[in-house]
Amino acid sequence: MHNGSLIIRPIEAKLYRDVELFRKMDPYCILTLGDQSVKGTICKKGGKRPFWDDIIIFRGTQHPVCTLELMDKDTLTSDDLIGVCEIDLQEVEEETKVTKWYELHYKRKLAGEILIEATFDKEQEGPKEALLYVKKKRAFYEHLKGHDADKSAARHIISYQVKRSRAFSAGMHQELSSPHYVWAVDD
Repeated sequence: MHNGSLIIRPIEAKLYRDVELFRKMDPYCILTLGDQSVKGTICKKGGKRPFWDDIIIFRGTQHPVCTLELMDKDTLTSDDLIGVCEIDLQEVEEETKVTKWYELHYKRKLAGEILIEATFDKEQEGPKEALLYVKKKRAFYEHLKGHDADKSAARHIISYQVKRSRAFSAGMHQELSSPHYVWAVDD
């Protein structure tokens, strides 16, 4: 992968592995690309069929894969790993946009599947730090960390993606038209 921006959207999952005994799981994604790592939002009580409205943007790098860990949020104990998958970035760069189901594995066993939309935009330079955008109903921008150029680039990338995005699924996932919460992610 070369210079540009990598936009990853975890959309929904079908999970076979349940790590909770008495309640529904609260799944969230952690995406790692090289030394950048982003924790997505938690799908509260998502159980075995969670869904998200996260848009995660990385600066293009030379790394061949992006690793996704699907975790279950726990309050009293440490979070549990549900499964892991790898996104082949060479395929994403060649096709520009890939939307497909990736198998999640836990200890070499199939733990479920996750639908991911990955887009590589070679024309738009990504932000210095990985960013997480979350679809919300009301307009509000939280403080973005970093230089003003990063803030401007982040806003430009998201508006560009909103214009070009997701008319792929009949009715389930409509075009993004509402504003977004925006914040830089440190961990």
